[in-house]
Amino acid sequence: MLYYLPSTVTLLMLNVYKPYMKPNIKDPILIRHGKVFGTIIALFSMLMASLIDLMPQGFFQYLQMVNGFYNVPIFTILIIGYSTKRVQAIAAKISLGVFITVYAITQLF
Repeated sequence: MLYYLPSTVTLLMLNVYKPYMKPNIKDPILIRHGKVFGTIIALFSMLMASLIDLMPQGFFQYLQMVNGFYNVPIFTILIIGYSTKRVQAIAAKISLGVFITVYAITQLF
């Protein structure tokens, strides 16, 4: 698990933060912001790990629920994309957002 944290920070800093939020940021400042973000992710992961332990159905059931957040809408978007050429890209983005929101409400609350 330790190997994923630097990769996550690098991907976020170089592919999201620098191009979209601060395109002219200097490398030392970018590294400092990456360290702060990595610390936040690590603390959040530790908090979530302790909450997963409290799941009544166990860890496997939790993983199945979390996989439902993205597996079903991506599969649906692929099927619609292969079956028709008339659907615009915005429809896939809207359906992904709507499904994740509705699924989160029904599963978590």
